[in-house]
Amino acid sequence: MMSLVQMSFSGAIMILAIVIIRAVMINRLPKKIFLIMWDVVLLRLCIPFSIPSPYSLYSLVKDYTPSEILEKTPVLQVMPNVPIRNVRPVHNPIGAGQSIGTTISIWVIIWGIGAVACLIFFSLAYVKCYLEFRTSLPVRNEFITNWKREHPLYRKMEIRQSDRIFAPLTYGILRPVILMPQKTDWDNKEALQYVLLHEYIHIRRFDALSKLLTTAVLCVHWFNPFVWAMYILVNRDMELSCDECVVRGFGEKSKSGYAKTLIRMETVKSGMTPLCNNFSKNAIEERITAIMKMKKNSFISVLIGVVLVASVTTACATSATTENETKKEIQPLYPLTSAEDALADGGYSVEFSADSLEKTADGYTLNVKVYEYDRYEPDAITGLTEGSKIQFCNEIVEVKSLEKDEESGYITINGGVENNGIELMEEDGLYRTVTVNDYPIYYPVGTITIPLADDVTFEDHMDESKEPDGVVTDVTGLQAALQGEDTNFTCYNTIVTVRQEKIVQVIRYWIP
Repeated sequence: MMSLVQMSFSGAIMILAIVIIRAVMINRLPKKIFLIMWDVVLLRLCIPFSIPSPYSLYSLVKDYTPSEILEKTPVLQVMPNVPIRNVRPVHNPIGAGQSIGTTISIWVIIWGIGAVACLIFFSLAYVKCYLEFRTSLPVRNEFITNWKREHPLYRKMEIRQSDRIFAPLTYGILRPVILMPQKTDWDNKEALQYVLLHEYIHIRRFDALSKLLTTAVLCVHWFNPFVWAMYILVNRDMELSCDECVVRGFGEKSKSGYAKTLIRMETVKSGMTPLCNNFSKNAIEERITAIMKMKKNSFISVLIGVVLVASVTTACATSATTENETKKEIQPLYPLTSAEDALADGGYSVEFSADSLEKTADGYTLNVKVYEYDRYEPDAITGLTEGSKIQFCNEIVEVKSLEKDEESGYITINGGVENNGIELMEEDGLYRTVTVNDYPIYYPVGTITIPLADDVTFEDHMDESKEPDGVVTDVTGLQAALQGEDTNFTCYNTIVTVRQEKIVQVIRYWIP
C-alpha cells in the first residue's frame, strides 16, 4: 500500500516525463496521445498500489523505489501503515469499548487544511459560474435548429446565450450546455460552425467530467507543484485535441479561418471558469502554432504515440522489482525475533506455570516463555511457485512442491506436515501455519519477565461450562486463580495483552 506522498512522488516523475515529451513532440504526434498519457497520470495519483516491473524506471536506480526514497520522510498515509511492533493480532484483547488511544500527525492536519481550502476555492468558483449561467436564455433560430439536427447526441444538449460571458464555453455532464456570448454574430456562419463543432467535441468526449476529476485530484495533491502544472497542461491539451478534430473535420483549408476565429475570441476572454471548457482561454499562441503546423496523422506518428504511452506507463507508473520479489522469498507478518519484542503493545501467545508469578516491591511480575507462529499476506502466498522461498519458523524453506485444495483452501508445501513440509490455512484475512489438529505451529522466541499492571485481569475460559463469558478475576485474586488445581497455561490456550510494557490482561481459552 502506497502512501499519499509516495503516490504523489511517482505521479510527479510521470508528469515530468510527459512535459519533456510534450515539449519535443507536441506538433509531431496526435494530440489525443497526450490526453491518454494524462489519464494514466490521474490513475497513478489515485490508485495506492504499484505493480512491480523489471522495466520500471526505478529499477535503473539501484536499491531505490518511491517507497524507499520516502521511507524516512513524514508521510500521509492513504491507509494506516503502522510499524510492525505496534500491530499484533489479538484474540479478544481487552474490552471492545476500551480505547487504546490514537494520534493525528501534524502533516495530516496540514494536508487536510490545504485540501479543504482548494475544495472551497473551486466550489465557490463553480457556484459563481452556475448562478451566472442560470440567467442564460435558449437560442432559437433556423441555423441552430439545423445544426443540432446534423449533430445528434443521446444526451439532451442545449445551446444558450448569456450577457455574463464574452467567449463560448461548455458546461454540464448529463445535460450539457453550449453557452454563447449575447453579442455572438449569428450571421457569421463559418465562425459559428468552428465554434459549435469545437464545443460539441468537448461534450462528446465528456471533457467536463475529465476536468472535474482532474480538479478533484488537484485538491488531494495540492502540495505537489507538478500536479498544478498537470492541471494547466491537461486543459491546454483538451483544447489542442479539439482544435485538431475541428481542422480534420473541415479540412486543411480551414486552418486560416479557424485560427482567425481563435484570435478574435482571444480578445474577449471570459472570467474564471475552472470547471468549464472555454473555446479560447488556454495558451492561444500554442494553439495557433499547433493549427498551422498540423499535418495528416501518419501510421508512423500514431505508432510512435502508442509506443510512448506504453513506455511512460511501464517506466513511470510501475515500481522496481525488489530483491524479495525477484527471488520470490515470502516473509511472515508480525515476526517476533526475541522475547523483548513482546514488550511492545499487542497480544502474545505465552507459556508459564503458577511459580512464574512473583510479588515484588512494586507489585507483581510474570515470567513467561513467548511463542510465535507465522502469518502471511494472501497476495504473497498466491504468488508462490515451485522454486520460491518462504520463511517458516525462522528458517528459509525452498518450495519444491505446491498443492492447493480448492474446497478447503488449504495450501500444502513440500508434502505437508506429515512429510516435514508446511501446511497453510486462511484465517481472518491472512494465511497461517497449521498442524494436523488445526493448531498453528508455534515456536519459542525466548523468555522474559514482564510487570503486571495494577488493574490487570485474568479471564478464564478453561472449562467448557465457563464459555462464552468466562470467569474474570482482578489482581487481588490472580495468584489464587493461577495456582488452582490442574492449572495449564500453554501457547495453545493462553494469551497476554501488553500495554506500555505491562501485562493488562491474561486470557486462558477452553480448548476442545
